Amino acid sequence: MGWDIIDYYESGKIPETAARYDDIKFSIKNIEGKNGDYGVGVYLDTNIFDNVKPRNWNKILTRYVYDNLAGKDVIAYDRNGNEEIISFAKKNERAQKSDATNSHRVIDKLARNRGNIQALSTVHIDELLQTAKYESSNSEHSHQWLDENGWEYRKTYVQDKKGKIYEATLNIANAKDGRRILYSISNIKEVDEGVVPSTRNGRGSLTNHRLLIEPTIPQNRNGVNSNISENDTNYEIMKE
Repeated sequence: MGWDIIDYYESGKIPETAARYDDIKFSIKNIEGKNGDYGVGVYLDTNIFDNVKPRNWNKILTRYVYDNLAGKDVIAYDRNGNEEIISFAKKNERAQKSDATNSHRVIDKLARNRGNIQALSTVHIDELLQTAKYESSNSEHSHQWLDENGWEYRKTYVQDKKGKIYEATLNIANAKDGRRILYSISNIKEVDEGVVPSTRNGRGSLTNHRLLIEPTIPQNRNGVNSNISENDTNYEIMKE
């Protein structure tokens, strides 16, 4: 393309075509390990947690999820290659699991991810959606309105900066109102290791959250400040 999409987003002059999910794929790479080629996956190269102690990653992640994912939609593709909208729960949407005593904020299932790979994958969640492949589905209904129409599970592969390769599952709930809500990332397990791929110069924390869109109205998405104070968070993480 003849223009720099980042410049458009930061200036607020966003052409309609810039709101397409697949215009830029900063961290989408072919992942190849010692034991084989895993196809297209995501290289976890965000620097949003740089210089932050691991015990405080949860504060950065919570703020990131609430500021950049909650209530947003992305354009992804179904198993037949057709465009579809995948949503993230709104900040105050709650559901109660059938065996739980209290309800929980749905978005907190992503915001409270604790493992390092889970946290890194959450920051790259739009790219994981782009690379994930359909695995299975079921009609389970245990979260009230959230999964009234069952679940779909998609598998993808990610690689960290040390070269370790992981398999991960995206859990997508088919809600009562017709939305397909990305609820959680689960079943993360190390499967191989390989060569660390080259990256775009200094991309850092500029992940594809700029392409998280309302379905028909492109909007300006400000970049994430990777220098957020470790003590700067106003969001309560609810326990399920």
